Amino acid sequence: MNQQFLSSIPKSAGLSQAAATSLDIDIQLVVIDETRYYSDDMRKLAGKVFQVYAYDADRVTHCCEITPSYELHPVATQALDCPESDAEREKIGEMERSAPQDVIYMHCRAVEVMSDKYRRSHHVIERDLDETYDKQLESVLEHIRCNPPLVAPARAGCIII
Repeated sequence: MNQQFLSSIPKSAGLSQAAATSLDIDIQLVVIDETRYYSDDMRKLAGKVFQVYAYDADRVTHCCEITPSYELHPVATQALDCPESDAEREKIGEMERSAPQDVIYMHCRAVEVMSDKYRRSHHVIERDLDETYDKQLESVLEHIRCNPPLVAPARAGCIII
């Protein structure tokens, strides 16, 4: 079978649910430009608005289709421009704090073809089998939200630091 095809299949794709839950939690970060979802006024103030999502690369979901998807959890919203006035900076800060915190699903292939400057490995966490997967994942996400990664401007968009 084609090696490239085999390497693109997530580790958990062929495992039973019980076997998949014993895998480590492989946290990856991905940055998505969500500027188009904001008002024209906010786009003028913020320039570009990026949302940082975290996902477990070892766990996929099938959303009523054969194509596997990653479950992306929002961890931080960041505007790239910083205006000079305090009032404008406060508007951007309020926008960042009130950004939607909904989980989204994205096809694995769409995430994996993103440039490395928009996604990177964050941390592999050994599963604690005394704790449920969801509870352990939520504690990891809370830690990331309290210590969010920085998104810095780059020539073609942004980069995760």
